[in-house]
Amino acid sequence: MEISNLFTADGMVISPLLGFSLLVVALILKRVSFWAKINNQQNKVVLEVLQLYHLDNVISAVPSR
Repeated sequence: MEISNLFTADGMVISPLLGFSLLVVALILKRVSFWAKINNQQNKVVLEVLQLYHLDNVISAVPSR
């Protein structure tokens, strides 16, 4: 069965399903990029804090409010 035949046979059902499927994939990609960015920033902060702690600079390692 070709895709064009699939759309003509199930037009009312398959169109919203295809649209929502594309939306879900886009949202998943957006969340993956967000968490990858957060993870990258977190690794930099952890390394900086550990380096300050190793240099006995505990006051600078604690974030100020």
